[in-house]
Amino acid sequence: MNREILFRGKRSDTGEWIEGYFGQSVDSFIIQDHGLVAGCFEMFKVIPETVGQYTGMKDKNGRRIFEGDIILPHGYKPEACPVFYEDFCFRIDSNICVLCVADEDDIEVIGNIYDKPDLLEVSDNG
Repeated sequence: MNREILFRGKRSDTGEWIEGYFGQSVDSFIIQDHGLVAGCFEMFKVIPETVGQYTGMKDKNGRRIFEGDIILPHGYKPEACPVFYEDFCFRIDSNICVLCVADEDDIEVIGNIYDKPDLLEVSDNG
């Protein structure tokens, strides 16, 4: 299976999300936009804590699922779950690999841990 290698991070200058290829310089983390502008790739400094890799999966709305996203795995778990990378697998908890959730049509991205961390607090207290 071929999986697109792609990263996402928040730009340090504007706070906007950018998707592309990941790089690191001596003093910063960089995402290189995967689109060409005037024949050149643009590079943006990003906030290191926000960098997450694309899982290779999309949710039921066609939205890419990244590490750091909060998903609702409808029909599998009743609560919101963060996506994280551990032991060579993207997971939604210590025992469940995201790829094990059989049907992408049952997964929905509802936010991410950086912009909407309260989605997990509600889930944990509910």
